[in-house]
Amino acid sequence: MNFAEQGCIYIDRLKTRNRRPIKPATAAAFECYLRKHVVPLIGQTELEPFSNGALKDFVQILINKKLAPKTIAEISAFVRAIVASVLDSDGNQIYPRTWNLDFVDGPADSKPAPAYSHERTLAEYLERQLCQDSQPGNACTSCINGNARRRTPGFAVRPRSPEPEHCVGSKRENDSCTQERVPRPSRHTWRRYT
Repeated sequence: MNFAEQGCIYIDRLKTRNRRPIKPATAAAFECYLRKHVVPLIGQTELEPFSNGALKDFVQILINKKLAPKTIAEISAFVRAIVASVLDSDGNQIYPRTWNLDFVDGPADSKPAPAYSHERTLAEYLERQLCQDSQPGNACTSCINGNARRRTPGFAVRPRSPEPEHCVGSKRENDSCTQERVPRPSRHTWRRYT
């Protein structure tokens, strides 16, 4: 079985599976990877002998095509998933591989993870930072509720008590913080409330 055949089977299986089928945009991206990069370069290659060395050569061709690092990483992951998608009747992989990505030596993703990646949203991160850094009587004018480009005023959180961990910016009545609208300065700066 080669990459062209198994790639089509793999995408069809992802579209029709009962547990979390892929979205149409993801299916379109995978079909594009298969049509433009996988089939022309390694489409007739058999899956069984395809290993780390062959993946390294494939990634090097993608690098020479001047593709973005994220695109190369996604196509490489797609190729590895095609190899892993060949299963026997019991659901075990026929061609199990241990991929050595250090040996493959693909480009590193140029965008670092955001500082708030462990938070659910940017607003939660900003609220947590406000509460950690605020002193009684201080507040940070921030764009929690708006965006400077939209020219909407932000919220300033003014703690009533010295316990900053209660200052989360919620609108409940029993909170120890209040929220009031203040004009947004030209830059996000600390203001002293008296």
